Amino acid sequence: MPVIIKMRFPSGRYHATPWGRHVNEGVTEWPPSPWRLLRALVAVWQRTFPEIPSEVMEQILRQLAKPPVFHLPDSRVAHTRHYMPWEKKGPDDRALVFDTFVVVGRNDELVVGWLDADLSANEREDLQQLLQNMSSLGRAESWVDARLCDSHDEWNCSPSLMNDQNPVSVMCADPLTALTDTHYPTHDPKKLAKGKVNFADYLFDCPRWHLCLDTQTLHENRWSSVPGSQWVNYRRPPEAPLIQRPSAGRMTAKPNYLRFLLDGAVLPLVTDTLPLTEAFRVAAMSRFKVACQTASTDVSSYLRSDDSGEFASRTLSGKTAEGTRLLSHKHARYLATAEGQDPRRITHLTVFAQEGFDP
Repeated sequence: MPVIIKMRFPSGRYHATPWGRHVNEGVTEWPPSPWRLLRALVAVWQRTFPEIPSEVMEQILRQLAKPPVFHLPDSRVAHTRHYMPWEKKGPDDRALVFDTFVVVGRNDELVVGWLDADLSANEREDLQQLLQNMSSLGRAESWVDARLCDSHDEWNCSPSLMNDQNPVSVMCADPLTALTDTHYPTHDPKKLAKGKVNFADYLFDCPRWHLCLDTQTLHENRWSSVPGSQWVNYRRPPEAPLIQRPSAGRMTAKPNYLRFLLDGAVLPLVTDTLPLTEAFRVAAMSRFKVACQTASTDVSSYLRSDDSGEFASRTLSGKTAEGTRLLSHKHARYLATAEGQDPRRITHLTVFAQEGFDP
């Protein structure tokens, strides 16, 4: 029976950087590399289910060492930016870090299949237990819900053919060398006997497989490739099209808050709150007048009643078309706040209207 694993990402994101790429390059690993998945199974085995004998685990991994096929859900690549404390040039120094990830539906399933694998009933039960204990794949915030299934018919990502024009390289296990120990480091038996090996130099408790090599050992030996792995070209479906957001004319709920960030070499002082908010109110009403004068739709409801041809918004101005002051207090309020490191300088301006802003 083939081995088919279905995975969901409850957070709607898959965070993983391909081997050999820096996180700030903004490159994502998609599909998830089989090499990463097998190492995750080893980690879950060592951490949560050590009752499985090493021989049984090796047999399971050997069946999963060949490059699998995938069914990938619709996805897109996105990123966030973070200014992390660095303190190289002082306590206020920050370093820009990109967090790039693949966005998928929270309930969409990614399917991985080894169609020629053959596990016994007990081995499938052990693998199912390992998958249930797996909480993440890739980075720690890349939550995963994985399980075995019996069958799957559709595959849209498989090893590519020679004539594929734009394949993607995926890190897979080498079936011949992934579970061998040719390059697995050893300690000098004499130094071990004499206790001259530093505690920091001890390898973590794991079978001597290339699949279990830690990143520090790989970097220290300056290997250009990871022993036991191989790069396989895959044919991958294109990114899903962007979902168009409803235009302003089709908004179903009126927004109540508008937030503005002030930018400039010198920000205004909090003692200038009243002049600043009044200037902002005047500017907002001016822009509203221009928008009405150039609008292609009917804006007659915003005409003033004095036959002057002027336009006015009761929400922005707080007055009726006749110029009478509104007493309902549902019109816009202009609030200036100092939210930066200097409490004397205004950094943000918030416009709040209880009745909401129409398109």
